[in-house]
Amino acid sequence: MTTWKVESDLKNANDDQYRLRIQKVVNYDNLPRIFKGMSRQERSVASEVWLQDEPFQIITISEVLEKATVMIVYQHQHIPEGTLKITEIIYKYHGHWNIRDASLSYQHPSDYITTRSPPSSMPTYKIFIDLYYDDFGTYRNVYHSLGGIYLQFGNMPAHQRKLIKNHFVLGFVPFGGNFDEFILPFISEMKKLEQGKIMKLRDQDVWVIAGLGVVTSDLPQGNDMAGVKRHNANKGCRTCLVPHESLTNYDQDVPKSSRYHHITDGQFKEILQENTPSAKA
Repeated sequence: MTTWKVESDLKNANDDQYRLRIQKVVNYDNLPRIFKGMSRQERSVASEVWLQDEPFQIITISEVLEKATVMIVYQHQHIPEGTLKITEIIYKYHGHWNIRDASLSYQHPSDYITTRSPPSSMPTYKIFIDLYYDDFGTYRNVYHSLGGIYLQFGNMPAHQRKLIKNHFVLGFVPFGGNFDEFILPFISEMKKLEQGKIMKLRDQDVWVIAGLGVVTSDLPQGNDMAGVKRHNANKGCRTCLVPHESLTNYDQDVPKSSRYHHITDGQFKEILQENTPSAKA
């Protein structure tokens, strides 16, 4: 019997039936031969399995035989004895099998976001927030940049999002101002809305959940928001750790060289705990 990891569920518009998007999980016997050895065999006896990174497959719910609990180790502090666990991911790179630590994978939002259940019998509205940030010059002859920050609702159809009236100005960051200080109140409000909030709509109480789904910006501003140095730095890409001189090299192991937000968050915490500017640099 084959084990699969469920990534998300999808609803088919044609037959109104749910589908599951899955990834394959393999046991020791099904590992490529180059990865077999005494260490992994002993770990397999202790209920370890391996996630196979490949294009997602879509199946119907009727194709599921039974449920199995599989936990990725770095996402859980405690894993019950006997539970299937994943510490490594196998994948193909240039046609050859390779392996990487399970922490080098993108987390699904459900892995790190918790939400409150809406009150019963109350209408629920979910809002997808799109934030756009860009600097522009305010004078013709002297360049003093002004940072414009705008919002859009991603729930709107594309033709409505294009309308000027549906671009909402959040504010402007003045020349020499600090974007982080400016955006802090907005982020605080968004964190509250992520948990849900009761609002009045047409004299009726409704449950509103909003989340910051997309942040759009030019390259310099995007790097600033991601906490990455500008694009001419040694590692100036905000999605990978490839050095500047190797960015045009197509022979890159992308999964191993990518930036993962849970790892980056840990690095930022370590930096903030340092006491001197030289150590933080």
